[in-house]
Amino acid sequence: MIDRYGNHVVMVPILFAMILGFVAMALAHSNLVLLLGAVLVGIGYGSIPSADQTIAVQKVKLNKFSLATSTLYIALDLGNGIGPYILGMVVPIYGFRAVYMCSAIAALLAFLFYVGMIIKSRKENVVM
Repeated sequence: MIDRYGNHVVMVPILFAMILGFVAMALAHSNLVLLLGAVLVGIGYGSIPSADQTIAVQKVKLNKFSLATSTLYIALDLGNGIGPYILGMVVPIYGFRAVYMCSAIAALLAFLFYVGMIIKSRKENVVM
């Protein structure tokens, strides 16, 4: 889909789905809502690494593909290592609802950053 429709058509809905999924999981009062939230988060969690890798290699020269890919996976591994450690400290104090809400905030920040980068790149591409 990225090749056919562009990065934004894929990334914006994926990030939005993750935000909705984490909020649904944080506010869930039934198994169905919890399951729906988990599905939305799973779609994002499964789609973001491959979409990000596609975007990363599109933005670099051919001889920098391996550097772009390794940098992306270092960042993903770092997030997968540090994130649970930090959020795990929240559980005993505030519970799992707070963890999911913190994750929703992190996804929202990623969404806002991505949209900000879209706006910035469009402003830079405008010819005056």
